[in-house]
Amino acid sequence: MKKIIIINILMLNTNIFPIIYEIKNLDNNDKSFIKFKNEIKENNSLVRELKNNFSYPKLKEVKKLTVASYNVKKNDTIFSIAEKLGINVDTIISFNEINSEDSIKEGDTILIPNMDGIIIFPEKKIYLKSLSEIYKINEEILFYINNIQRDFIYPKEEIFIPLVRMSDEEKSYFLSKVFIYPLKTNKIVSSLYGLRKDPFTRRIRFHGGVDIATPSGTNVMATADGQVIYADWAPDYGILIVIKHKYGYTSWYGHLSKILVKKGEIVKQGQIIGLSGNTGRTTGPHLHFEIRRFNTRKNPFEVLDFSHP
Repeated sequence: MKKIIIINILMLNTNIFPIIYEIKNLDNNDKSFIKFKNEIKENNSLVRELKNNFSYPKLKEVKKLTVASYNVKKNDTIFSIAEKLGINVDTIISFNEINSEDSIKEGDTILIPNMDGIIIFPEKKIYLKSLSEIYKINEEILFYINNIQRDFIYPKEEIFIPLVRMSDEEKSYFLSKVFIYPLKTNKIVSSLYGLRKDPFTRRIRFHGGVDIATPSGTNVMATADGQVIYADWAPDYGILIVIKHKYGYTSWYGHLSKILVKKGEIVKQGQIIGLSGNTGRTTGPHLHFEIRRFNTRKNPFEVLDFSHP
């Protein structure tokens, strides 16, 4: 089954980010590739000029934000795709919400914008004037490129900021896996992320995390620094802890037997936060572990650092 690696909200708002080009090959035999590569180069040059010396006539020369789709081929990497298109790798990572180099595989579809920049999802309602001051770019550029008709962005609503790069810390979430395995021992995974046969209904269902077989009472560790945003009983999960991390990431620890932290508590990576158990919808003792970004479930194996003791 082909996997589409795109931010969920992009699929809902294609009027904001319309997919115009379909690139089949990253070479000069593909007319869409040539045209889109040139469009990226021209837009980047124009936006740089506008940042230094804004004018409305020059703004009208910029092509509004549009998107090309590309099916990943064998031996493609995020870096090789970016290099061939003449676009910054940060742009592809951000626009597709890619977790790591392991996140893309042959046959996956990625989306590429027609200029460099990043997607952001503000936590709170924010005015474009404020974004203009934060990112040092004229707010008229943001209005025009994103085709926005109002002067603010709703919480969690996407907006594209042209020519901006990811911070070193944010990029480290992609370049080096910052989440550690939540158990020191018992690394036997009894159920993987993805489609599986439900142990109760025997029907095929999506499993949004991994199940790690371990005896009840095993110490469960925080996979990364963060803040506890949930520590209580939850349907199906049983006793559940959820930790909020940076850049939209959360980690979920289900079927616990005991909670050792409180909601609102700041925790450190490796800190014991609870004990594994057999609560909720389960057929035996294990830890159900999830990683989400902007509440979209991710494959934990793509972000976990298994070299950590």
